Amino acid sequence: PFINAEKVGDNVWKLDVYQTDGLGIDWERTMWYINDGNESVVQKQGASITHAFAYKEEAMGYPVVVEMYYKGGGKPFSKVKTIDVEGDEFVPMITWDDDREDPNVVHFSAQESVGSNIDWSQTKWTFGDSSEAQYGATAAHKYQVDSKGTSYKVSVTLMRRSANGSQETKTVYKSIDIAED
Repeated sequence: PFINAEKVGDNVWKLDVYQTDGLGIDWERTMWYINDGNESVVQKQGASITHAFAYKEEAMGYPVVVEMYYKGGGKPFSKVKTIDVEGDEFVPMITWDDDREDPNVVHFSAQESVGSNIDWSQTKWTFGDSSEAQYGATAAHKYQVDSKGTSYKVSVTLMRRSANGSQETKTVYKSIDIAED
């Protein structure tokens, strides 16, 4: 068999065996066995399938086996191919605009963070000045001005659900300097 693999999404692949040479191939009996990093092997039938591979923190090579038959034949012929799926790192990032109209109002963003399935509504911001936390992918905060400059430790906490349903949470901190009045 010849396995054609085409990436159609971040972790989604379309697999087919249509370029396999041979007369009398029983395309309907084609079976796929996908080791998706779980305890069991996923089985799919058909000459063409689509599969969403499980994300892992680092890049992963998933073995895929295809079995094909000739019409009326009882012995399969098979092929193994490894599908390389990019890693799904989870890295919170804090950015802000240094060019501000009011130097004490800072617009923060976590939108450059890396990772899939981030629940942006649960994104939590703290600003290092005992003020109330804010939630969302972006936040705006006004710092109090005093006679000397002050450095504040800002944090963002991101949450996401993995493919197996578990919840992952990460927090990152970054210092911001607010100038004196």
